[in-house]
Amino acid sequence: MKSKCKTVQIKYEDLKFPNPIYKYRDWGDKFHKSIIQDLQVYLSPASGFEDPFDCKNPTRYDLLKRDEIKKRHAELSKESNEGLSRIQRRKNASDFASSNPFKNKEYLKKLEGESFNEFDSTVGILSLTANPSNFEMWKKYSNNHKGFCIGFESKILFKFVGGGDVVKYRNELPKIMPYPRMCFEEQMLTQIFNKLDNWNFEEEYRAFRWSQIPYTRETRTKTLPSIAYKEIIFGSLMTEENINEIIKIARINIPHVEFKKSVIAENGLDISIIDFPI
Repeated sequence: MKSKCKTVQIKYEDLKFPNPIYKYRDWGDKFHKSIIQDLQVYLSPASGFEDPFDCKNPTRYDLLKRDEIKKRHAELSKESNEGLSRIQRRKNASDFASSNPFKNKEYLKKLEGESFNEFDSTVGILSLTANPSNFEMWKKYSNNHKGFCIGFESKILFKFVGGGDVVKYRNELPKIMPYPRMCFEEQMLTQIFNKLDNWNFEEEYRAFRWSQIPYTRETRTKTLPSIAYKEIIFGSLMTEENINEIIKIARINIPHVEFKKSVIAENGLDISIIDFPI
């Protein structure tokens, strides 16, 4: 149900994002190369995330009260049974609430599966981070320091790709409630911007876009304007061959971009970012 929220409109210009904002990549992955070769980013479905709980927090239909179930069913009935009279819709809603199929585990499992499939096919997410000096991120998402990191102009990126915000890390994921407790937008944002504490090393920000029709691989791929790019950071262990290849392509596609390099400190944990002369 795509119920609308009654929220205060916030001007995009008033939103605050770290600038630049970063994406760690592996030059050995042909899909990752497209971020420089084609100026493209990919809006991932929830099913593509490594974290088994990321964007997979079940909607708690089982916690709805009888009056809420009745109201929900009545609203759904308007969309699916336009030929019924108001009295008939009210009776159907009352009968549905009395039987409360949300207490049936099999029904609930089916409903949750349908809800996730819809979310998975219509929401695209771009994962980013505020920190280009994150040792664990270089290790995990940038081929153990052999990859690279792109720094984007935050305002341009978020405005072009879609809405964005910082991810909140929690000991326990917040409950996601169906309409009428939560409208569609609130459910979606709660799902996207909350993760468990064990992922807080990512220091993640996210851009996302909701589509009225299911995404395809092609429509999830977004081509960015060159002005969205600010810098390229080479991993501390990136080969000279790969660095030269990136520089050659970048000089054509994004000639204004700044080149930098990450350096691992003597303690083997800290990272510093220095200018890379060319």
